[in-house]
Amino acid sequence: MFNTTLCTRLFILTCPFTTQLYAADWKMNAGVHDFFVAQESSHTFGAGVGLVVLHTTENEILLTGSVDAFIDRDKDELDQDHIPIWYQFKLLSKALLAQLSKDASVNWLIDIKGRCNTVSAVEQEFKLMPGINLQYDSPSLSVASAFLTGYYFLEIDDDAPKQRGYAREDLQNKSGAMSLSADVRFALREKLEMNASAQQWHDGDAWLENQYAFSLVYNTTDWIKKSSTIISAVYKKYNLDPYDNKPASAPDYQAILAWDNDMVIRAYISFPLGW
Repeated sequence: MFNTTLCTRLFILTCPFTTQLYAADWKMNAGVHDFFVAQESSHTFGAGVGLVVLHTTENEILLTGSVDAFIDRDKDELDQDHIPIWYQFKLLSKALLAQLSKDASVNWLIDIKGRCNTVSAVEQEFKLMPGINLQYDSPSLSVASAFLTGYYFLEIDDDAPKQRGYAREDLQNKSGAMSLSADVRFALREKLEMNASAQQWHDGDAWLENQYAFSLVYNTTDWIKKSSTIISAVYKKYNLDPYDNKPASAPDYQAILAWDNDMVIRAYISFPLGW
């Protein structure tokens, strides 16, 4: 079931970030996707649109944000009561702490991201993580790593777990958490670059989630001015142990879901908005 209350709150969280940035650089995303759940051999195809904003304040603080909304053709119905509309958002604030060399720097950052109502039964996902970033950045190569600590929240939709003996009070995992990430970007050809990243969230006792992302970005300014065509894949694996309602050794034990990972593969074009 789609929890409109929290998803609306998460959307409202992005509004102060974006409405004050009328003078910023705005882009629009539009494309198609496949939401893949490997353990169920499930492919859910759909389309989506989104907005991206970038702005640097007078104090040299970089602000970036994105909101994407998707509609699915949900033929597999892993969650039988699923409304096939979902969205995700990302917000980032970042500024220089120390310049180590011409291309290397240490930065502080605040990373906020979330998802709502995915076909893989993620009802609500929210992460708020301030941290430190070490970055090397040149025109042809960028390498970065970050250590973050903050708040992690993940709620599983109630329909699929209900069939496996789970009650509503078993559906949420919220905790303080830390995260390590690594990113790399490099040019493959004059108009083509590759990006790859890995990140883990951990509560101090056990890992919570692993994420791996990959994208190819092709400069298509010859077709549409300042545009890019992007093919991306984001794979997430979730630790479902915190949701267990009985010991894993119990004869009738079932995990809260029959799958513990999902992947979103997208092909889309990103182009500037002349606001």
